[in-house]
Amino acid sequence: RIYDPVLLLANGDLLIPAVGPLGGSVPGALVSHLMRVRPDGLRDPGFGNGGVVSLDDQSPEAPLRTRRVIAGLRELPDGRILMLESLSACDLGNRDFGTQEGRTNWWDYCSLYTSSVVRLLADGRLDTTFGTDGRTMLFGNSERVMFKARAEGGAAIADVNGLLQVLDGTGEMARSREFDSYTPAALQLPDERLLVIQ
Repeated sequence: RIYDPVLLLANGDLLIPAVGPLGGSVPGALVSHLMRVRPDGLRDPGFGNGGVVSLDDQSPEAPLRTRRVIAGLRELPDGRILMLESLSACDLGNRDFGTQEGRTNWWDYCSLYTSSVVRLLADGRLDTTFGTDGRTMLFGNSERVMFKARAEGGAAIADVNGLLQVLDGTGEMARSREFDSYTPAALQLPDERLLVIQ
Protein backbone atom coordinates (compact mmCIF):
# COMPACT_ATOMS: atom_id res chain seq x y z
CA ARG A 1 0.00 0.00 0.00
CA ILE A 2 1.40 3.39 -1.04
CA TYR A 3 0.73 6.34 1.27
CA ASP A 4 1.82 9.92 1.92
CA PRO A 5 4.25 11.59 2.14
CA VAL A 6 5.73 11.44 -1.37
CA LEU A 7 8.86 13.58 -1.91
CA LEU A 8 9.90 15.15 -5.23
CA LEU A 9 13.71 15.34 -5.26
CA ALA A 10 15.71 18.16 -6.81
CA ASN A 11 16.71 15.97 -9.78
CA GLY A 12 13.09 15.05 -10.58
CA ASP A 13 13.09 11.62 -8.93
CA LEU A 14 10.22 10.65 -6.62
CA LEU A 15 10.59 8.99 -3.23
CA ILE A 16 7.47 6.95 -2.52
CA PRO A 17 6.83 5.28 0.87
CA ALA A 18 4.96 2.00 0.91
CA VAL A 19 4.04 -0.56 3.54
CA GLY A 20 3.24 -4.25 3.29
CA PRO A 21 3.95 -7.69 4.77
CA LEU A 22 6.79 -8.41 2.37
CA GLY A 23 9.05 -10.33 4.69
CA GLY A 24 11.66 -9.24 7.18
CA SER A 25 13.42 -10.72 10.18
CA VAL A 26 10.06 -11.85 11.60
CA PRO A 27 7.87 -13.86 9.15
CA GLY A 28 4.71 -11.94 8.30
CA ALA A 29 5.99 -8.71 9.86
CA LEU A 30 4.68 -5.44 8.49
CA VAL A 31 7.69 -3.76 6.87
CA SER A 32 7.95 -0.23 5.50
CA HIS A 33 9.61 0.44 2.17
CA LEU A 34 10.95 3.50 0.37
CA MET A 35 10.92 3.40 -3.44
CA ARG A 36 12.85 5.79 -5.72
CA VAL A 37 11.33 6.37 -9.17
CA ARG A 38 13.07 8.27 -11.98
CA PRO A 39 11.29 10.80 -14.22
CA ASP A 40 10.90 8.07 -16.87
CA GLY A 41 8.76 6.07 -14.42
CA LEU A 42 11.32 3.32 -13.78
CA ARG A 43 12.84 2.50 -10.43
CA ASP A 44 16.34 3.84 -9.81
CA PRO A 45 18.55 0.70 -9.81
CA GLY A 46 21.24 2.51 -7.83
CA PHE A 47 18.91 3.04 -4.87
CA GLY A 48 18.65 0.23 -2.33
CA ASN A 49 17.77 -3.14 -3.81
CA GLY A 50 16.43 -2.54 -7.31
CA GLY A 51 15.12 0.89 -6.38
CA VAL A 52 13.64 -0.03 -2.98
CA VAL A 53 14.93 0.33 0.58
CA SER A 54 13.18 -1.84 3.19
CA LEU A 55 13.01 -0.99 6.88
CA ASP A 56 13.07 -4.30 8.68
CA ASP A 57 11.12 -5.23 11.80
CA GLN A 58 13.67 -5.51 14.62
CA SER A 59 11.22 -6.04 17.46
CA PRO A 60 11.13 -8.99 19.90
CA GLU A 61 9.75 -12.32 18.74
CA ALA A 62 6.44 -12.26 20.61
CA PRO A 63 3.91 -11.00 21.36
CA LEU A 64 4.68 -7.40 20.33
CA ARG A 65 6.06 -6.32 16.97
CA THR A 66 7.37 -2.96 15.88
CA ARG A 67 5.70 -1.43 12.85
CA ARG A 68 7.75 1.31 11.20
CA VAL A 69 5.82 3.85 9.14
CA ILE A 70 7.50 6.70 7.26
CA ALA A 71 5.81 9.88 8.53
CA GLY A 72 8.03 12.47 6.84
CA LEU A 73 10.66 12.84 4.11
CA ARG A 74 13.12 15.69 3.54
CA GLU A 75 16.01 16.12 1.10
CA LEU A 76 19.31 17.65 2.24
CA PRO A 77 21.34 19.91 -0.09
CA ASP A 78 23.91 17.14 -0.70
CA GLY A 79 21.27 14.60 -1.77
CA ARG A 80 21.04 12.68 1.50
CA ILE A 81 17.54 11.93 2.79
CA LEU A 82 16.03 12.49 6.24
CA MET A 83 13.10 10.28 7.23
CA LEU A 84 10.79 10.65 10.20
CA GLU A 85 9.56 7.24 11.38
CA SER A 86 6.57 6.56 13.60
CA LEU A 87 7.07 3.34 15.52
CA SER A 88 4.07 1.41 16.83
CA ALA A 89 3.90 -1.55 19.19
CA CYS A 90 1.56 -4.09 17.62
CA ASP A 91 -0.03 -7.28 18.81
CA LEU A 92 0.37 -9.87 16.05
CA GLY A 93 -2.25 -12.58 15.68
CA ASN A 94 -5.87 -13.10 16.79
CA ARG A 95 -7.75 -11.94 19.83
CA ASP A 96 -11.01 -13.73 20.50
CA PHE A 97 -13.56 -12.12 22.83
CA GLY A 98 -15.96 -15.06 22.60
CA THR A 99 -17.72 -14.31 19.34
CA GLN A 100 -16.76 -14.37 15.69
CA GLU A 101 -17.46 -10.63 15.50
CA GLY A 102 -15.06 -10.01 18.37
CA ARG A 103 -12.13 -11.60 16.59
CA THR A 104 -9.61 -9.32 14.91
CA ASN A 105 -6.45 -10.19 13.06
CA TRP A 106 -2.90 -9.02 12.52
CA TRP A 107 -2.19 -5.31 13.03
CA ASP A 108 -5.49 -4.13 14.52
CA TYR A 109 -3.91 -3.64 17.94
CA CYS A 110 -1.21 -1.04 17.37
CA SER A 111 -0.32 1.95 19.52
CA LEU A 112 2.23 4.65 18.72
CA TYR A 113 5.01 4.62 21.27
CA THR A 114 7.90 6.59 19.83
CA SER A 115 9.43 8.15 16.74
CA SER A 116 12.88 8.31 15.21
CA VAL A 117 14.78 10.28 12.59
CA VAL A 118 16.78 8.30 10.03
CA ARG A 119 19.36 9.64 7.60
CA LEU A 120 20.02 7.82 4.33
CA LEU A 121 22.79 8.31 1.82
CA ALA A 122 21.73 9.14 -1.74
CA ASP A 123 21.96 5.44 -2.67
CA GLY A 124 19.59 4.42 0.14
CA ARG A 125 22.13 3.07 2.61
CA LEU A 126 21.90 4.15 6.24
CA ASP A 127 24.22 7.07 7.00
CA THR A 128 26.08 5.55 9.96
CA THR A 129 27.58 8.94 10.93
CA PHE A 130 24.10 9.96 12.15
CA GLY A 131 22.87 8.86 15.57
CA THR A 132 23.23 5.14 16.25
CA ASP A 133 23.95 3.48 12.90
CA GLY A 134 21.84 6.04 11.05
CA ARG A 135 18.92 6.49 13.47
CA THR A 136 18.14 8.79 16.42
CA MET A 137 15.20 8.09 18.72
CA LEU A 138 13.06 11.05 19.74
CA PHE A 139 11.44 11.86 23.08
CA GLY A 140 7.70 11.38 23.41
CA ASN A 141 5.14 9.92 21.05
CA SER A 142 2.90 12.81 20.01
CA GLU A 143 1.75 13.74 16.52
CA ARG A 144 4.28 15.92 14.71
CA VAL A 145 3.41 19.41 13.47
CA MET A 146 6.84 20.21 12.00
CA PHE A 147 9.66 18.15 10.51
CA LYS A 148 12.39 20.21 8.82
CA ALA A 149 15.88 19.40 7.61
CA ARG A 150 18.74 21.55 8.93
CA ALA A 151 21.46 22.67 6.53
CA GLU A 152 24.19 20.80 8.42
CA GLY A 153 22.28 17.53 8.14
CA GLY A 154 20.23 17.60 11.31
CA ALA A 155 16.51 18.07 11.84
CA ALA A 156 13.98 20.12 13.80
CA ILE A 157 10.82 18.41 15.04
CA ALA A 158 7.85 19.86 16.95
CA ASP A 159 4.78 17.99 18.17
CA VAL A 160 1.23 18.90 19.15
CA ASN A 161 2.04 18.76 22.87
CA GLY A 162 4.56 21.59 22.61
CA LEU A 163 7.78 19.53 22.59
CA LEU A 164 10.44 20.95 20.28
CA GLN A 165 13.52 18.81 19.50
CA VAL A 166 16.51 19.81 17.39
CA LEU A 167 19.11 17.29 16.17
CA ASP A 168 22.53 18.41 14.97
CA GLY A 169 24.38 17.02 11.97
CA THR A 170 25.60 13.99 13.92
CA GLY A 171 22.12 13.06 15.13
CA GLU A 172 22.79 14.24 18.68
CA MET A 173 20.07 16.18 20.51
CA ALA A 174 21.28 19.78 20.24
CA ARG A 175 18.22 21.34 21.85
CA SER A 176 15.01 20.14 23.45
CA ARG A 177 12.35 22.34 24.98
CA GLU A 178 8.87 21.67 26.26
CA PHE A 179 6.47 24.60 26.07
CA ASP A 180 3.72 25.21 28.63
CA SER A 181 0.87 24.99 26.14
CA TYR A 182 -0.01 23.15 22.96
CA THR A 183 1.96 24.08 19.87
CA PRO A 184 -0.39 24.45 16.89
CA ALA A 185 2.35 25.60 14.52
CA ALA A 186 6.14 25.78 14.24
CA LEU A 187 8.25 27.21 11.43
CA GLN A 188 11.92 27.15 10.52
CA LEU A 189 13.16 30.50 9.24
CA PRO A 190 15.67 30.74 6.33
CA ASP A 191 18.52 31.37 8.80
CA GLU A 192 17.48 28.18 10.66
CA ARG A 193 16.03 29.97 13.67
CA LEU A 194 12.78 28.38 14.85
CA LEU A 195 9.49 30.25 15.23
CA VAL A 196 6.96 28.56 17.51
CA ILE A 197 3.34 29.81 17.48
CA GLN A 198 1.44 28.92 20.63
